[in-house]
Amino acid sequence: MGDGDVGGLNQMNDDVTRGARLSGEDVEAYFSAGFQTVRKVLHAPDVFLEFDPSKTEIRLRTPATGSVPELSGFERFEIDLLDELANGSWVELRVDAEGNQYEAYLVMAAIVDLMRGGTSFATAAAVSVESFQEILKRRQKLSDEAQVGLFGELIVFENAIEVLAPEAVMEAWVGPANEEHDFVFADFDAEVKTTRSEARVHLVNSPTQLEPTLARPLYLLSIQLTAGGAASSARTLGDQITAVRRRLSVQLTRIFDERLMTVGWRPVDADQYPRRWVLRTAPTGYLVDDTFPAITSLRLQQVVPRAHLVSGINYRIDVSNLDPVVMPAPFRDLTGEKLT
Repeated sequence: MGDGDVGGLNQMNDDVTRGARLSGEDVEAYFSAGFQTVRKVLHAPDVFLEFDPSKTEIRLRTPATGSVPELSGFERFEIDLLDELANGSWVELRVDAEGNQYEAYLVMAAIVDLMRGGTSFATAAAVSVESFQEILKRRQKLSDEAQVGLFGELIVFENAIEVLAPEAVMEAWVGPANEEHDFVFADFDAEVKTTRSEARVHLVNSPTQLEPTLARPLYLLSIQLTAGGAASSARTLGDQITAVRRRLSVQLTRIFDERLMTVGWRPVDADQYPRRWVLRTAPTGYLVDDTFPAITSLRLQQVVPRAHLVSGINYRIDVSNLDPVVMPAPFRDLTGEKLT
């Protein structure tokens, strides 16, 4: 395969040295184009991605220089060896992208990223395809609790980039990676809790969620939402996501989209989340110190025999009558208005 037209298809040269990923809009445009498009995405080894709107399929081709991964047990994926006399043998991985166009692209991009780092095609494909299957299993609609929780984190994210560089906020936002705390900044951690109740009652999902790490200060950031109705400031979850995306660079937008996908958000499902929300009250911060009423693993060890055998702990906490604090930057303005 050369860098010109491939089999009569529209070939577009990629910047193969930077490894830049396409956005969801880019992928949608390829599938809406009405013709097949090939992109060269890697040299040494050569790797091509082909978008085929007629079959709603993405194909990855690379020289067959090693073993071929066994993918027969995975849905949506097929793999073949292609003998092309002029160019030797190539391996072709195909994925059915129907209803999952961006996710299908991401698994191919993940394979390319691993190969760029020196991983063989067989290993890169096996690892990435398995991860894609896990993503498919999480495709059901977000629960009400998950929707509200994500909305709250995005409010915090949007406010944080008013103060810090978006790159710094993105690095600090570790909630989608299932870390114990939602934001980990240089000098403190923050756990965002969002509720629709009139009181500041929040669900805590584990004994470690409100447990400081390595003597770092930990804050609970309490957010209350209520139905927005026709209020001009009301937003759906999709609106809130769009508001954040507009503030990010192309590179950060792609990272942002990938993190949203890991928690179950898919742009094509935006119409499934029509509820409009507004803040019921100003966000409030609380320092999680020795006087804070939290169930932690350390406290359990002090009072429960063989505490390591206890699991599945979750509880609700009402912080309405606790003394709030002004949190450090970038949340100082967000939590300080009602205290000044």
